[in-house]
Amino acid sequence: MWEVAEGRRVVGVMGGGRDVAAGDAALAEAFARAVSRDDVAVLTGGGPGIMEAGCRGAAFAVGVLPGAVPGGGYPNAFVDRAVFTGLGALDPETGAPGRNLVNVLASDVVVAFRGRAGTASEIRLAVEHDRPLALVGWCVDELDDETRAAIARSASPVEAFAGADDAAAWVLGRL
Repeated sequence: MWEVAEGRRVVGVMGGGRDVAAGDAALAEAFARAVSRDDVAVLTGGGPGIMEAGCRGAAFAVGVLPGAVPGGGYPNAFVDRAVFTGLGALDPETGAPGRNLVNVLASDVVVAFRGRAGTASEIRLAVEHDRPLALVGWCVDELDDETRAAIARSASPVEAFAGADDAAAWVLGRL
């Protein structure tokens, strides 16, 4: 598993960047605050919405927040260390994962909050690359058919949680 320079484990916080409900953003912020410790770093896509909420929550706890960003308009104000991948974001026409693959492979555990196509891509990548996956604030039934099928084939653990504290305890138990 990948470790940041300080020897921290990495929790990837994935989720929507636009039109994010206030409750979902609050859930992501609370989750990131709960998992952020001296030995855990939070990694996001570095953008707005869930990504910014996750960074904001972690910033109060650790202050080192890597963000694997696609370029233009990124990172948000809470990203400490931006990694400009040059890969762009998910390409909806070809399905090329862009920086989403970097986000997933750099994470020891992936946590997905509500999102759209990019988040669904990260969920599929997480299960395809054997990353433990927590869905927070939504359930498998809300996902598209392709993503549900990928989860059904998953050999790694996948759990759904309504609240930040239960999700944080599950994630910390897998690091």
